[in-house]
Amino acid sequence: MYKSLLFTLAVWLILILPGFAQNEVVYPTSITKAVYFDVSLPLRDIIPIPPEEADRTWKSGVVKNFLNLRQPDTTHIVDMVAQKFPGKWISSGIGVNINGIGNINNVMPPDTDGDVGPNHYFQMINLSFQIFNKSGISIYGPAANSTIWSGFPGPWSGTNDGDPIILYDEFADRWIASQFALPNYPNGPFWELIAISTSPDPTGSWYRYAFQFSDMPDYPKLGVWNDAYLLTVNRFSSGSTTYKGIGAYALQRSKMLVGDPNATMITFTYGTNGPYSMLPADVDGTLPPEDEPAYFAYKSDPNQLVIYKMNIDWTNPTASTFGLDQSILVAFYSSNISGIPQPGTTRKLDPITDRLMFRLQYRNFGSYASMVTSHTVNVSGTAGVRWYEVRKTPTTSWSLYQQGTYAPDNVHRWMGSLAMDSFGNIALGYSVSSSTVYPGIRYTGRLVNDPLGEMTIQETTIIDGGGSQTGGFMGNGRWGDYSAMMVDPVNPSTFWYTQEYMQTTSSQGWKTRIASFSFENVFAVTLTASPDHICLGDSSHLFALAMGGTGNYTYSWTSYPEGFISNLPNPWVSSIDTTIYICQVTSGNDTITDSVSVFVNLPPVVWAGNDTVICANNSLQLDALAVNYDSLLWITSGDGTFSANNTLTSVYTPGAGDIASGSVNLGLYATALTGCPGPAFDEIILNITPLPVVSAGTDTLICFWQLPFGCMGQSTNTTSIYWTTYGDGTFDDPENLNAKYFAGSNDMNNGSVILKLTGQPLIPCTDNVSDEMTLYLDPCVGIVENNSPNFQLHIHPNPNNGNFFVTLNASKSAEIVLCITDNKGNEIYRNTLSSSKIQHYPINLGNPSSGVYLLKVESKTGKSTAKIIVK
Repeated sequence: MYKSLLFTLAVWLILILPGFAQNEVVYPTSITKAVYFDVSLPLRDIIPIPPEEADRTWKSGVVKNFLNLRQPDTTHIVDMVAQKFPGKWISSGIGVNINGIGNINNVMPPDTDGDVGPNHYFQMINLSFQIFNKSGISIYGPAANSTIWSGFPGPWSGTNDGDPIILYDEFADRWIASQFALPNYPNGPFWELIAISTSPDPTGSWYRYAFQFSDMPDYPKLGVWNDAYLLTVNRFSSGSTTYKGIGAYALQRSKMLVGDPNATMITFTYGTNGPYSMLPADVDGTLPPEDEPAYFAYKSDPNQLVIYKMNIDWTNPTASTFGLDQSILVAFYSSNISGIPQPGTTRKLDPITDRLMFRLQYRNFGSYASMVTSHTVNVSGTAGVRWYEVRKTPTTSWSLYQQGTYAPDNVHRWMGSLAMDSFGNIALGYSVSSSTVYPGIRYTGRLVNDPLGEMTIQETTIIDGGGSQTGGFMGNGRWGDYSAMMVDPVNPSTFWYTQEYMQTTSSQGWKTRIASFSFENVFAVTLTASPDHICLGDSSHLFALAMGGTGNYTYSWTSYPEGFISNLPNPWVSSIDTTIYICQVTSGNDTITDSVSVFVNLPPVVWAGNDTVICANNSLQLDALAVNYDSLLWITSGDGTFSANNTLTSVYTPGAGDIASGSVNLGLYATALTGCPGPAFDEIILNITPLPVVSAGTDTLICFWQLPFGCMGQSTNTTSIYWTTYGDGTFDDPENLNAKYFAGSNDMNNGSVILKLTGQPLIPCTDNVSDEMTLYLDPCVGIVENNSPNFQLHIHPNPNNGNFFVTLNASKSAEIVLCITDNKGNEIYRNTLSSSKIQHYPINLGNPSSGVYLLKVESKTGKSTAKIIVK
């Protein structure tokens, strides 16, 4: 029945924009039991229900994977972990390589899934399944998926609605098959039908369970854990099919394995602002510890891998919890891809970039555990597969161990599935397509000890496409929605992969393929050079280490630049320049070409510069030369400092000790490049010229009659000196330290003059230095300093700037008059003091001119005079 659905813009945005990780820990929304249980007849005894054409156009309206087609290709995010080159190692080839089920139900997409057991490969897609032995021979089917639930009474009877998952539980040696049942779509209730084989034989009988959901459980994914089967869905409300968030579920594995009809389902739900399209962990190899929580993951654009954990308590299910474990930062990526091009059509295929791709595989290695998963990203306009391995130890949390984006050329790679074998090797399968490449299937991989983040196995084609898919729903070229990379439980180095492809151009005539391959005998070549850095004239030993393949190898060495040829696996080489050595190693029909470089270096040469001289107040700009060096180091024999001691153009500033000694040695070491002897050393002598020093002498007071004044200058480290005056006098010999100064009339009227002595420096110093002294001039006419026996007179400070103290010690108390006159007899200050034997009196003359002034002190008992010198 055709089912249609109208969506509001809000719903579209909800699906385009995944919510942020929520820190909230939630308790179960509900705890329920299967609404129905029975045990089927052996599948081999059930007549297969023939696959029929089905109308699933309504599914595109629910899952909205096609929204990616509306996103632009343009992106400003550079994928820093993109692998732009193919792997070099050659895998041991493909084992089984057969067609799986084609589009016999006339639906899209196929939701391709399959798993491998000890003796069988079980493929389950929309809307059919087929069982093969491990030689690739069909032993049952193809049959409608509903065959598994044939005779299973309930509202779901006769439905065959799809979104199947098939898993092999290697720990119980049982198979788990599921698909949803939507008999009243878009109205509920809805059911997830789950069947557990009663034996290792999938053609035997099955325990069949029906679990009921009030919301539509879209895009269901299953995983095996130690105490539960884990299930995740995207929930859509009954009737309106509005997106409501994710659901995470724990199914009681222990009871389902023995066919207990009371098997419980613990339900956790998040709203629309929570995670989106989660994957449950699915264990291969060794079960996790009993107390280990179950893990789930989703991606949060543009740089997070978000891990949730579920603590399951089957004794008290209401105590179970579900919530954020941690968010792991990964390299930034862009999910914006408008669609995958195909040859000969404008129809693009859906890249489904908004979610992690099935599976989230878990492996327990004892000392640590790993989980691997992948999703599709945009690498400069081309779809590539971003993949991750996260690890944790028993005492640490999950952390990113390695990541990469496989995008070696302009062909689009998407719809990936990733798995790790028991040795730690990883296989990655995916779809390929471009404007010149029809949709086909390829895989690559890496060995456990290969460089992190790199797919080292040569890309191998499982099957080339032969046509394009031209049909779709609402303009959508649906593809996927998932594929499945699984590991053989009895041969744990063998991978099995199933994926869809196009054999011929048609509306929706897709087919599926099933292939097995192993990394047990990978043909790999490792080239090394020892040493890989040599000095001119030395030799290097090349090594070509080959492994895998037929075990017989031939070698062909050449070089760039040309000139070297050898057929030895480990030749010696010597060259005058850096050389790339190319080796072709052939084993049987396979050839690997790789290269290794030998870097030829020269001994270091260094020149520190020429000996030089600087002034003591200057720094030296070094300008050394060096070639063929790895690093530089300046040293000093003194106490100065370098602006940087590891550059050719450092600046050296002398220290006090350098200046005192007059010279310092500066040395430069240049360490050798790898493979060469060293270091090289050179040094210079830096001579330091001291700065000039001059002294004009101390300030002096003389009487006019003592003129001319004999200067008493001093100088050191000068080439010459000369005297100058700020007044109008003259020197008899201004270049003589002991020149005589003849005061001018202005000098004498002012009462003082400043004399300046200047010294010129020694080369290479350039700055003159000078010093000044003040010569005070006093007429000394009729003025004799006189102190009456009745007065002890003291002026301090003296000389001064016109602001000073007068201290009087009078033998008798009497009124005292103070008077100050300039050198011309003009009175500039007068004051009368009260009677006291001791006076300490401040006087401020304001801003008087420099010169000599006379202080007179009088009382009835006597008088005194004193000179005041104002600078």
